[in-house]
Amino acid sequence: MHVGDFEGAMQQFCHTIGVISPSMVIRKFLDAQRLQFLTVYLEALHARHLANADHATLLLNCYTKLRDTDALDRFLRAPDVPLDVQVAMDVCRRAGCTEQAAYLAQTHEIHDIYLNIQLRDKLDPKAALAYLETLAPSDVMDYFPPCARLLLEAEPEATADLLVRVYADSSDSKVTLLPSMLSHFVGHERTLERFLERIRTAKRDRHELVLVHDTLIELYLKHAPDKALAILESHDDVTPYTPSSALVLCQDASYTPGLLCLYERLGMVDAIYEHWVHAHEAGDAEAPRQLLQMLEKFGTSETHLYVSTLAFFTSSSDLLEAHITDVERMLAYIETHALLSPSEVVQLLGRNSVAPMSLLTPYLMKHVHNERTELLSAQKLVASYREEAQTKQAEIAALQSLDEPRVFQHHECGLCNQPLELPAVHFMCRHSFHFRCLPEGEAARECPICADEHKTVRALRDPSMLSSLDMVLEEVHAAEDGFDVIADMFSKELTLFS
Repeated sequence: MHVGDFEGAMQQFCHTIGVISPSMVIRKFLDAQRLQFLTVYLEALHARHLANADHATLLLNCYTKLRDTDALDRFLRAPDVPLDVQVAMDVCRRAGCTEQAAYLAQTHEIHDIYLNIQLRDKLDPKAALAYLETLAPSDVMDYFPPCARLLLEAEPEATADLLVRVYADSSDSKVTLLPSMLSHFVGHERTLERFLERIRTAKRDRHELVLVHDTLIELYLKHAPDKALAILESHDDVTPYTPSSALVLCQDASYTPGLLCLYERLGMVDAIYEHWVHAHEAGDAEAPRQLLQMLEKFGTSETHLYVSTLAFFTSSSDLLEAHITDVERMLAYIETHALLSPSEVVQLLGRNSVAPMSLLTPYLMKHVHNERTELLSAQKLVASYREEAQTKQAEIAALQSLDEPRVFQHHECGLCNQPLELPAVHFMCRHSFHFRCLPEGEAARECPICADEHKTVRALRDPSMLSSLDMVLEEVHAAEDGFDVIADMFSKELTLFS
């Protein structure tokens, strides 16, 4: 062997494997000009299965520096290589061997490194998307966020397709967090719009559907307000949204049809009225007609609108002249339902010189006529009561008179309903009974039919009874449960009118 015969020396060193420490040999051949000989030694070391992870990394460095990609591919695909995968990928990426680095990442399922290689090293977003398609939905949501911006910029439609599939097909809790998905679309509103349109039919809970439609309303208001209005006008469970949020969005966008729709849905009738009043002031010729339609639609439940609308149509001569029939109808409704007193109507119409007396005169005349009719009816009623009182007073006087004869015309007993037979008893209340049908003792001195009424009257007139009632009420109010007190009284057979 000659001096400088590195090839021959390496052949001899290969025969010493297992005898001489590999580190001694490796140090002799670390020079860049001797890497090809070091590669031979390291390959032999691996062939005898005596290499470790450091030897494998060193061999990788030799292959990459020698640009021997074929040998590098064979080595990476060989079985039982003691390889530190993370270090190996770093070595390959630094050397520009991105295919080999991607192979390692894919083989060992290191998803984030693989995606990073495809997007940042190889600039191949389609390959990254194709790889994401092979992952489970939960894994997609784990590894997609760092790639979202690059993927949406390079392949917006394909990226949206991927997210639609993940969202629609998965029941994993990670992909039900729709807000985290939406955050990736910042700066890609049209892509977000198409994504939301496609997931509207996916089976998700109501909360997520509300979020989808709230976001679509916001997007549509910028370029397709008619689509936003279609959502706002829907009331079914298929298209739920947050009315209060939509109201703010429509206000910010100054979208009048949406505002009117939401005012109606939220029951903000006064806001609708104010809108059309301001529209009239701004010169909208349709405003008066819209106010009349609003009154027709909501006036029955919101009767105060009649007063407000009457004030509006009597605020100018032009309005009153064009809608005199409508004003008369409003006055009739206000009168029929007593929404205002005549003095309030006069005050309302008299606040300016617009309403003529010819408008107010029929209303006042009708009111006076009605008042006069009611007065006559009241007078007739008073007269009938007076006549009835006089009749009753005459009857009382007759009952109190000992000289006034009393005719009893009942022919049947008030208790047994059989024809009266002597001996019979007649009471001054004009009820008649067989003597044998009457109870014995003091009870026979009182008409059995009127006895209960008399008993109630006597009880109400008895001061001691009123005192007893007060005591009972005090006891009930003082108790935690008044029903227990009353139940206890009944259990003791306590009666108030005894």
